[in-house]
Amino acid sequence: MSSKNTPVSITATADLHGHLPNMYPCDLAVICGDIFPGGMDKEPEAQGEWFHSVFLPWVQRIGCERAILVPGNHDHWVQAQIGQLKDEYASAAGQKLVILSDCGMEFRGLTIYGTPWVPTPARNKAFSTDDREFLGTVYSWIPQRLDLLLSHTLPKDCGGLDCNDGGAHFYGSSVLRKAVEARDIRYFIGGHIHQPQNRFFTLESNGHRTEIANVSHCNNKKHPIFPPHYMVIMPQPQAPLPLQ
Repeated sequence: MSSKNTPVSITATADLHGHLPNMYPCDLAVICGDIFPGGMDKEPEAQGEWFHSVFLPWVQRIGCERAILVPGNHDHWVQAQIGQLKDEYASAAGQKLVILSDCGMEFRGLTIYGTPWVPTPARNKAFSTDDREFLGTVYSWIPQRLDLLLSHTLPKDCGGLDCNDGGAHFYGSSVLRKAVEARDIRYFIGGHIHQPQNRFFTLESNGHRTEIANVSHCNNKKHPIFPPHYMVIMPQPQAPLPLQ
């Protein structure tokens, strides 16, 4: 049987903040940003050292064929090096880790796209902007039909307000929600909102249904309390993914 006709198991997490969980064995591991310890927010060189000495060895220990990283707003070193890192960890580069930043890939018949951007205000500004026109542009690159969209943040109002803070940035991105509603996206995985009222949400619009999972690992105190999320997806026939 072709691999494109068999289920794909996925273990997903986000908002690690230096805590590296035990990931369930799977075909594909997904990490949706904010990987570095909080004390390194203003130390990009230390983040780079930690990426190579701690994060990459952890990725190698995960029982999976491939791992995808979509960076988040705490990942300053990744943003500073994103051009080089996208090339070094491209899907075609043959490494276990793939870094997706406004680009996509295929894996065992699944079409996958990753985008890191979050709307400000946010205290940590990597991959952050209040320029709605810019966000509209980068989200316009998302293919019209996907099995899996990965993002650091969530679409606005998908899963509810953060339990401990009423700030507007905890609602997610309204521009991203508009982009998702205009597309046929089967599954969406993200984080950024550490303690939502609901970690799983179904968004239905324009005849499309998107299953959304918030896979944040840490709570608002950056304590690692939420386990990785395990799911299985069956690929569906569709046109080839246009890569950026």
